[in-house]
Amino acid sequence: MSTPIRVLLVDDHTLFRSGIRLLLQRNHDFEVIGEAADGLEGVKRAKELKPDIVLLDLHMPGVSGLDALGLILQECPACHVVLLTVVASFRKPESLAVNEIKKLTPREGEMLAQLALGLSNKEIARKLDVAESTVKIHLQSILKKLGVNNRVQAAIYAVEHGWSDAKSPQ
Repeated sequence: MSTPIRVLLVDDHTLFRSGIRLLLQRNHDFEVIGEAADGLEGVKRAKELKPDIVLLDLHMPGVSGLDALGLILQECPACHVVLLTVVASFRKPESLAVNEIKKLTPREGEMLAQLALGLSNKEIARKLDVAESTVKIHLQSILKKLGVNNRVQAAIYAVEHGWSDAKSPQ
């Protein structure tokens, strides 16, 4: 068994960090060793923790991800930095997001919640006691209703809007 890749998450969106952490924790090749909510805190945590990889959001208040990038590489030259940014289509007004979520059927809401937890189609099918083909059909409908292109975008959308194991946004 190899040593897991040590990851530091730096993003000002708590739900997005949580979603990424959940996805990474499902894979034993990764270990999330820390999180930071802004660029300055990210630089401090990188210096302290010496991660293998820093997942760094570009758009943060205060010290931006771009400014933090240079500082992180100065303080932790062995770190690899992956720059993240939210797809522009996710930057929708909250009222629009609520309207899109209201379009989902209760079953689609259940499936979106499972998707937000990082489950595969097969795992969703088992958990909700349906055929995998049924999950695929529902996910296509969810993608269309939310106006996203793939399951990753749908999962990010779900996490950013408070979907978890519940059937409705928190």
